[in-house]
Amino acid sequence: MSRDSLRQRGKEIASRLGLDAPPSPVPGLDDLTAEVVHGGVWGRPNLALPDRAICALAVLSVLQRLAPLKPMVGAALGLGLSAIAWLTVPLSALFLALGLWLGAEHRARAREAPAPPSA
Repeated sequence: MSRDSLRQRGKEIASRLGLDAPPSPVPGLDDLTAEVVHGGVWGRPNLALPDRAICALAVLSVLQRLAPLKPMVGAALGLGLSAIAWLTVPLSALFLALGLWLGAEHRARAREAPAPPSA
């Protein structure tokens, strides 16, 4: 996928989530956010948007990032999440989300987390 198509996909995802932000005064920041955060992270295959929203809610609430938590709650409700939807999220997705939000050291630790036993 080209960077332009990834950026466009990111803009579509941000709009669907209701996370459109006012234009940034920093040149190129809006395109970077659309491409990397919304297109690259939120647009990755194999995990539905509601599941990603649950991961984001968990991380933002644990870290007490209250400013971005409020719009994420709105996004989650807009995706049709209920109060018990978080029970269906794979732990590996939650660990990955924590790693993305916390940085490289925690990301490395998240990769080393033990896998749950197979059923």
